[in-house]
Amino acid sequence: MLKVSKCFFLAPRRTPCGFAHFSLSVKEATKAISRCKRPVELLRVVARCQQSQSIDGVFCAAALHRLSILERHRHDVIEMADAWTLLSTVAAEHLDGFGAQEIAIAALAVAKARTKVAKVQSKVLFEKLLGQVLPEMQVSSEHLPIRYCANLVWAAATLRYQGAAAQGLFQRVAKACHQPGLHGLCNARDAAQILWAFATAAETHEGLEVLEKVAIEQRQGLENFSDHDLATTIWAIATLNCLKLHTSRGIQYTVGVRHY
Repeated sequence: MLKVSKCFFLAPRRTPCGFAHFSLSVKEATKAISRCKRPVELLRVVARCQQSQSIDGVFCAAALHRLSILERHRHDVIEMADAWTLLSTVAAEHLDGFGAQEIAIAALAVAKARTKVAKVQSKVLFEKLLGQVLPEMQVSSEHLPIRYCANLVWAAATLRYQGAAAQGLFQRVAKACHQPGLHGLCNARDAAQILWAFATAAETHEGLEVLEKVAIEQRQGLENFSDHDLATTIWAIATLNCLKLHTSRGIQYTVGVRHY
């Protein structure tokens, strides 16, 4: 659950999102975000919070998450573009207020962006989010839980994010999988998500190392895998081994992104 502690003041005007009081806590504002049905309503909430100068990382993550949900529906393209542009800018300005959970939530949200403008904005913001955790996968000197590591590599693979930062992310998450004392153990969902990401991004060497580690950890826990987790894991295993085969023969092999 997102933790909040600050308060800010808003005008006593009732809106479709539920603002009707002179003052609201960040928690109440976050709940108002969850009730927004259109991007323009979300923009109004964010604009009022900007006026109060009380936006924090929790609020930004919640707003990005809500926008990613709204994008599943057929809203006006211009409204969506404006919303992604504003929220990406606001989030980038408040990155210091993001904890590990907020970074993971924001990463998952931007990875689900669909419109052309949103995808461009998402990659820019995602790179800045990675800057908060790399190179040691830490936030405020605390190691990132493996669940959030899984979220980040899933987002990177979904965005088809490439470059030195992407390579560093996959290498560091592969290392985190071998450091349960620092990052915790993978559960079934984490394992499936991480393996899918490595296979999708064609990170063969590190992916196979993670697969070996996961196979040892999860050999007694297959009953904890849902049908989705099993299907995802089987596809990842087949893809990683296929990549290994083609790489060993000197053949370039590109894997398309596949969702289950």
